[in-house]
Amino acid sequence: MDKTNVKAEFVILGDKFDPQIITDNLKIIPTRCWTKEIDKRPYVLPPNPENLVRIKDSDLRKIVQEHDGSSSENKHRPRPKIKHDFSRWDIETGYQESTNINIQINQIYQILKNKINILKKLKPKYALDYRLVIVINVEDNEKPGMCFDHYIIDFLHEIRAIIDIDMYIYS
Repeated sequence: MDKTNVKAEFVILGDKFDPQIITDNLKIIPTRCWTKEIDKRPYVLPPNPENLVRIKDSDLRKIVQEHDGSSSENKHRPRPKIKHDFSRWDIETGYQESTNINIQINQIYQILKNKINILKKLKPKYALDYRLVIVINVEDNEKPGMCFDHYIIDFLHEIRAIIDIDMYIYS
């Protein structure tokens, strides 16, 4: 029997911006990124990825490494040639079995909590939108606890982010 699982994402969207600018400023390797229109560029890791902020939680680190191309055989991963209507940069936890969405939200918060001033500076400069996206897959009618701690609300308010919750009920 499958268990209820939750994924949290911090997504940066904009009409057209270079995701590398976000990576360089935040010093965080994104889970996924692309530019508006047809993005033909390969995603190339910065020369010294060890200098970038890395997630301390070992499970989350594995998830990010699976998605960010940091394994040695995946240094230059080609992007599919897809036409996008917007530019995007994001980090995510990946799906985790969970009974409380705060676990995944806190993992994202721990990565970004010291980046508030940078996020506030980038937002108007590149006309960015910030979103905290929570995706919940409910199995066996076991819905996770859903509430937001005050420091998460304060953080999201300060950077002017919206909250997007998607819930899919399977059984």
